[in-house]
Amino acid sequence: MTRIESWGILLAAGTSQRMGRHKLLLDFGGEPLVRRAARALLACELAGVLVVTGRDPQGIQLTLAGLQVSYAHNSDFEWGELPSSIATGLRSLPTTATGALLMLADMPFVGSTHLNRVLERIRQGHPTLSRYGSVTAPPHYVPRIAFEVVLREFDTGTPKTLPRMLASHACYAEQPEADLIDVDDELALSLALKRLTAASE
Repeated sequence: MTRIESWGILLAAGTSQRMGRHKLLLDFGGEPLVRRAARALLACELAGVLVVTGRDPQGIQLTLAGLQVSYAHNSDFEWGELPSSIATGLRSLPTTATGALLMLADMPFVGSTHLNRVLERIRQGHPTLSRYGSVTAPPHYVPRIAFEVVLREFDTGTPKTLPRMLASHACYAEQPEADLIDVDDELALSLALKRLTAASE
């Protein structure tokens, strides 16, 4: 399995309820969060990048203007949460895709280095999960052979989390614990911006 046959899926369909405004369009270090994430995927050796939208798909597309990405809209984003976005992404990939590298758009300290750690761990037919110390969180790699299992589980209505589904057959990419930051609310955004500022001084 080669990297170039795999696609990146950027999960950008969240409702931003805890933030109270569309967090993925907020500026982070000079560019919107979602554009920062898309550029990280595009820097990897992938066949293509698919962006799964939900809230304000037009705003996401305008923000990503000029980037070579494709789009799929998750019509169930308001209640389906992450599983429905992953399912939308997997079902929208071309049949030539041998796997999917899943990335959240609201983890600003996850970049191409983190993504490449996952890609470097790919083995034939095996998923690769990222692990930050004791916590498993994206980016994750799902091989084509596992798509059907994941989609069938998501269709149950009460699915297991992706790591629980894949853990028994997975390889792991170890990531820095300090980079496990989701910008879910104003406090998280403030802390992330402070870290970014401190790193640039």
